[in-house]
Formats: sequence, C-alpha cells, structure tokens
Amino acid sequence: MVQKIRFQGEDYILIGGAITTPERYRSGTVSYAHLGNDGVIRRYHSEIGTKNDIEFLNEIEDIEPTIDGFLNILSGRSWF
Repeated sequence: MVQKIRFQGEDYILIGGAITTPERYRSGTVSYAHLGNDGVIRRYHSEIGTKNDIEFLNEIEDIEPTIDGFLNILSGRSWF
C-alpha cells in the first residue's frame, strides 16, 4: 500500500516506513526520511518529527520501481 502524506508542508508518499517522493522511489534513490516502528521520524539518524506530525491524505495505486531504479539501489551514489 502506498499512502500519500504531507510532512513539514511537503507532499510525500509513505511506503514501508520510507518517506519519499514517487520520483525517488521509482529511481531507487535514497528516501527523505523514515518512520520507525516507535513512531519517530528520522533523517540520517536525527529525529525530525513523529507520526503525529504526518497528515495522512489518500491511498494511491502502487508505484512500480524501474529496472534502473532497482540497479541504482544496488550501486547508486545516493546510497553511499
């Protein structure tokens, strides 16, 4: 399930805990932040908010990553 959200005034998608954009998800580049099981939103290990700071909008259809995006996850520069 892909959930459209608003966090800190910006629109993102929430997918499996990752707070990202559809473009970043498709291209396999690093997400903006992550929502942990503890309800804390972290970016590069720093707390930047909580689940209460998220405005949940509507669910959207699944977004398919591209083959290039999958390869980017394995070897892309945004992950290092």
